[in-house]
Amino acid sequence: MMKSLSFHSSQPQKKKIAVVPHVIKGKDVVTKKLEPVYSHQNTSKKIHDFAALTNLEGDIAQLCDDSYSGYLAWSTKSHIERTKILQAAAQNVRNRREDFLLSLEEIGLSNQFAEFNIMTAANHIEEYARNISLPDGTLTKSDLCDLSLIVRNPIGPVYSVAPWNAPLILTNRSLAAPLAAGCSVLLKSSEKAPLVAYFLVKCYLDAGVPPKTLQLFHVAPREIPQATEMVISNKHVRKVNFTGSTFVGGKIALTCAKYLKPYLLELGGKNYSIVCKDADIPKAIENIFFSAFFHKGQICMCLDKVFIHDSIYNTFVEKLQSMAKKALKKPDHEVPQRDMVSTTKIHDLVADALNKGAKIIYGEKQDLVISSSGDHTAMTPIILADITLKMSLDTVESFGPVLSLHKFKDENKLIEKANGEEYGLKVSIWSSNVLHALSLAKKIDSGGVHINSSSIHDEAYQPHGGVKSSGCGRFNSSWGIDSFSYIKTITLNQ
Repeated sequence: MMKSLSFHSSQPQKKKIAVVPHVIKGKDVVTKKLEPVYSHQNTSKKIHDFAALTNLEGDIAQLCDDSYSGYLAWSTKSHIERTKILQAAAQNVRNRREDFLLSLEEIGLSNQFAEFNIMTAANHIEEYARNISLPDGTLTKSDLCDLSLIVRNPIGPVYSVAPWNAPLILTNRSLAAPLAAGCSVLLKSSEKAPLVAYFLVKCYLDAGVPPKTLQLFHVAPREIPQATEMVISNKHVRKVNFTGSTFVGGKIALTCAKYLKPYLLELGGKNYSIVCKDADIPKAIENIFFSAFFHKGQICMCLDKVFIHDSIYNTFVEKLQSMAKKALKKPDHEVPQRDMVSTTKIHDLVADALNKGAKIIYGEKQDLVISSSGDHTAMTPIILADITLKMSLDTVESFGPVLSLHKFKDENKLIEKANGEEYGLKVSIWSSNVLHALSLAKKIDSGGVHINSSSIHDEAYQPHGGVKSSGCGRFNSSWGIDSFSYIKTITLNQ
């Protein structure tokens, strides 16, 4: 049985939330089924609980029915109304800064990254709002009719799932893009960051998004696969939007194929940087440290590999070791990963590489330790060399503070090899000859290539997404709106 609570405004909360509710038809709803959310610092320290659905089949069917009603209500609003509502939502995000800082920092985000999440989320909403007024279609020639119109239509109710690692940015884009297109959204929260999703949904509803147009629900972790299939199979759900691991994304794609549902997937990456022989080495190294180790490597765009031209490899390593002693001793690098599952995976990948002959360039091998009080091990930055195909680290995304160095001699052979590998999300190139770097960028199979800048690059005004096993579809600006639209042909004869 679901219990409705009083409605909260988009002003900062006066007290800490003990149970994160669903938001269904505009109201906070708490069930008797509670699931815990634990701290990134301690396996036994509970931050809060979230209310989980108790009757999956019945609750999800009702949510989908209501979402379709919400789609009809939202898609028929004028573009001016929808633009003003999204603009107000962006301001609400800024107004709830204190709530977002608390909910982000308590799951392991540094203050710097938490502030960046807030700023970026608001900017993205505003950019989507600006694009709502763009033309919905074009006129085409026709031999068979007097007038031929090609128009964009919202695809309908969207099922959105976003992860915990940059939860405000990633959850926000899973809402802003379909809403700007005219769709309704059913949002399933991350079980590791439900409070961020709750505050964000409130920002949109308080801005004027209709109650059935945007709904938030939580599911017990063990029931997520079952709930996911129930939502995807529902006749009202017209598209699935998932950001997360390639493994889970593959399972979602199979389920979507089973029910002939389109999807947008932003998945993992094994991102790399190419350091050409004419690169500014100190500038490249400073940026590579940021790109590899920011937020403990827990960003899908973080660097995993650096390919250095053979002629400058030794110089590069010497300068890297010297610069690392200062750059990688910051307090943020002592913060544990989000949970012990992540920590164990990183530890095992590094241990496997070292056991098979990898060499430590910087850092040290760490043992997994959980104290009697439940405190987690903080995985500090480590840089390895002599990685081979026999090591899992060569192909598996660590999603942690691990970087590997590799030599290359021929750029074309390097790109040919990289294009044959599984992922294609982000690449950076370092070179003083930017026109040559541009020619290399055009040959690389990747969603984004950044010359003399970081692989961590996602702006509201540029499309973002991957290729190959890094996903399909694009977020941001007009490209994000197009991802949640379909093209309709209308012909007229007198």
